[in-house]
Amino acid sequence: FGSSSAYPELFHALTYEYKDTLTVTKNTHTLKFGASFVRDQFNGHTSITPRGVWDFSGQFTRQVGSSTTGTALADFALGAFASAQRSVQYGIFGARRWRTAFFGEDNWRVTNRLTLNLGLRHEYQSWYRDVFDRWSNLDYVHGTAIRPNLNNNCGPSMICPDTNNFAPRVGIAYTLTSDGKTVLRTGSGFSYYAGANGGKMLHSNPPMSIIQAWSTNADSAPTMLLGDGLPLPVQPNLADPSQLTHQFYPWDPRMRAAKSIQWSFGIQRQLMSDLMIDVSYVEGVPVVVEGW
Repeated sequence: FGSSSAYPELFHALTYEYKDTLTVTKNTHTLKFGASFVRDQFNGHTSITPRGVWDFSGQFTRQVGSSTTGTALADFALGAFASAQRSVQYGIFGARRWRTAFFGEDNWRVTNRLTLNLGLRHEYQSWYRDVFDRWSNLDYVHGTAIRPNLNNNCGPSMICPDTNNFAPRVGIAYTLTSDGKTVLRTGSGFSYYAGANGGKMLHSNPPMSIIQAWSTNADSAPTMLLGDGLPLPVQPNLADPSQLTHQFYPWDPRMRAAKSIQWSFGIQRQLMSDLMIDVSYVEGVPVVVEGW
């Protein structure tokens, strides 16, 4: 009884971006340099089962001393549930992060048939933080909570920046035939992505979000009934280890951005002035998958 969805929920995303590219041509080299700056603002309210979920199993209407159960509908008529769960999010989270990138590229026409493309890109994606520092993380090794101002060595996001994201790239184009209609192209490069832990950001942790769960003893009378409602949660003091009894979605403070390498090999052939055939093989392999 109830819904396991996250509704009602709301999201409002706003992105500011500035980018520019400079191109310089000198002899057989075409040089490009560029940069981009992105500011992400993501506000929202979403939690697990905010309207509550109740499970009725028939355990309270079974025959006394029998291993068989009664009916779930009979338990529901009594309001005697076997388990229940609800989550409460206090306020709207305000997630913020920066994304920057710088690159340099040389498109070099070595001969009339051979062109090399060499490039290097640096990408930085900060981890999301809350604009009012209301999120928390969990150090599951030492059993302590992490807040922006508590047990934290990684800044407001509570996850240390990953700044070593250099992405070299190389491409080759070679004309195979004298008529210039058949070209071989191949290339490879790295890319990075800072994910969001399967969509569960740190706003899902106490004290901003609290997941409540109740279970009952099948061999005793029900202690709570549906008509009683569910009690409101109490936000814990995370500086007190004895109060770390709630459900957390911990992130590794040393987590790195996901890294992958892609490469391709293909042949293009011009058949007519407005028709071309392209046969290519493309593959990508993850190198680091921590940030997915």
